[in-house]
Amino acid sequence: MKSVTQIELNLMKQQDENTLHRVFNQLYPMLFSVAYRYSNDINNAEDAVMMAWVNALAQINKFQLKHNNAFYYWLKKIVINETIKIIKTTGNFHLVPLEEADETVSQPDIENSIDLEHLRFCIEQLPTGYRTVFNLFAVEGFSHKEIAKMLQISESTSKSQYLRARNQLQKLLIKYQIKATSVQSNVQSQ
Repeated sequence: MKSVTQIELNLMKQQDENTLHRVFNQLYPMLFSVAYRYSNDINNAEDAVMMAWVNALAQINKFQLKHNNAFYYWLKKIVINETIKIIKTTGNFHLVPLEEADETVSQPDIENSIDLEHLRFCIEQLPTGYRTVFNLFAVEGFSHKEIAKMLQISESTSKSQYLRARNQLQKLLIKYQIKATSVQSNVQSQ
């Protein structure tokens, strides 16, 4: 549940400990999942959520609740920004230069029913720069212009990193599907 009512928001603005604790515990799993999707590191994800929470509480009096999910989406954006800051400061954020990128684009022959865990696993295997741009564009729905501003890169770099991420993800999905198929074949032949 990611909704916060106006009453809860008012109590949070008054620093009501019970409400702060309850809302934090309610939203933490979803926010941690978002941070982990970008950082691929448990400690960095935890740090990002905590820093976002502190930043949100520092600015909570400015926040206006337009609908019950607005607080979650506001906090989620702060979590994404904090995670990106952490990735950049730890030196783990690297965009793959054009010269190193594999330019081959093929249409994969992947079954329509891709296992969600398999997809998450493959996204986690992407280089940090690819994974970050892919998540911001494909998962979160940010425009390339917004991504460029967030990551302090050009809009064309955002687009190219996304396309390369998508191509590499397709290759990983195919590779994983082949491995899974060969394991199934070995198990069935025994």
